Amino acid sequence: LFFTDRELVKCITSSVAEPEKNRPIVFPNPNFSNRFFVKNAERISYYFEVFNSLGQVVQSGEAVDVIDVLRNESMLFLNLKNKEETYSYKLILN
Repeated sequence: LFFTDRELVKCITSSVAEPEKNRPIVFPNPNFSNRFFVKNAERISYYFEVFNSLGQVVQSGEAVDVIDVLRNESMLFLNLKNKEETYSYKLILN
């Protein structure tokens, strides 16, 4: 937890604990393979987009449990979208 402009902000980490407020957890991160697991309390299907460091969409699709990233870059960005919300993550590949 940390403060920004007098507002308490909770950082999202690579924990495999139960998702907070139905926020999906993407793990392991950093990752030594190209397979990321998505854990969410309700097993919701998400539309995902993977972006490179230039902001270009390099992969997209639908996922419930697993996302196989098809890129060999060291850092990518992931958006998971459902009907109500979009969640963003930074993916680190070693």
